[in-house]
Amino acid sequence: MEKNWSVLWLETNSSLLVNAFKNPSSGPWSLFNCWKNCISLTNSFSFRISHIYREANACADSLASFVAHNLGFIWWDSPP
Repeated sequence: MEKNWSVLWLETNSSLLVNAFKNPSSGPWSLFNCWKNCISLTNSFSFRISHIYREANACADSLASFVAHNLGFIWWDSPP
């Protein structure tokens, strides 16, 4: 992996995404092969996903506001 991560915990405000990771074959996926590759990648290291309400996560709330007003790709190594 590019960042050499061995452990990743993803918190998301999308319960649909959490359910998709817990049951990868559910739902009509138009990009099913890409999704299978993503699942395979997360199986190669310690991965956990959990749901958090957006309002309870100040970082996620700030990032969502930022994305809503900006276009393009930005990578932060720490929360902005």
